[in-house]
Amino acid sequence: MLLEVSKPLVENLLAKQDKDLFTVSDVFDYPLPDAPDANFNLVVCESCGEVVAENKVHLKDGKALCLPCSGYRA
Repeated sequence: MLLEVSKPLVENLLAKQDKDLFTVSDVFDYPLPDAPDANFNLVVCESCGEVVAENKVHLKDGKALCLPCSGYRA
């Protein structure tokens, strides 16, 4: 059933000319937003003492915890 539906669509697409599929224009500038600053701060887990990247710390009951100590399951 899937092939019955997809085969004509693919064949139609492959039969089209490039000019019907693509728009070619002059190169233009695209402003990109500023990337956030890298964060290399380290925090010590308040339960086991493991050093954890600040952006990976989980706060639980007011404590900064590593993933295993926080009980969070990914």
